[in-house]
Amino acid sequence: MAEQDLGLAFNNLAFQLQGLSNKLGAQGVNQIIPKFSGDATKFRTWIKHIEKYIVLAGLGRNEAKMVAYRSSDPPVSDFIHRWLEQNDGDETVGWNELKAQLVKQLVNFFINGLSLDYLKMKIMRPNSDTFQGAVAVAMTEQNLRKRFELRRGTPERSSNRHFEGQGAGEEAMEVDHYID
Repeated sequence: MAEQDLGLAFNNLAFQLQGLSNKLGAQGVNQIIPKFSGDATKFRTWIKHIEKYIVLAGLGRNEAKMVAYRSSDPPVSDFIHRWLEQNDGDETVGWNELKAQLVKQLVNFFINGLSLDYLKMKIMRPNSDTFQGAVAVAMTEQNLRKRFELRRGTPERSSNRHFEGQGAGEEAMEVDHYID
């Protein structure tokens, strides 16, 4: 009887220590990894911080999913939450799969933000799997069209049919450069 009580007490203690460890881990994540809310320019840095934290804390690759969830703000955390629910219990789906889905979501967000259909189509054709790749394709296409218009000797925006139909008050998303 006394052995059972002692065993139960140790199990309760272990459970409480695990809860305390989780709380401290969550605080560590919040202090070490800056919150990410979807700004494409901060995406790579956020991923690098997560992967560094995984190594420092000795976490497994699957635990990185929860680190990403803790260190993100909506709408990113909402996306991760839905993704985690869809893949609940699937041990083969880990950090690398979540990271790939986040990149895909970021590229899609970039494509949707472009106002020119020809740029959207140009990026969608090669199906860029990185944000940097999507920006590079858009920049190349935009520069090519500018050079073409200069050779024709016509002002770019007045004669290019791709710029017509832009709504009043709608501002085109310019693709200048991407800083890595």
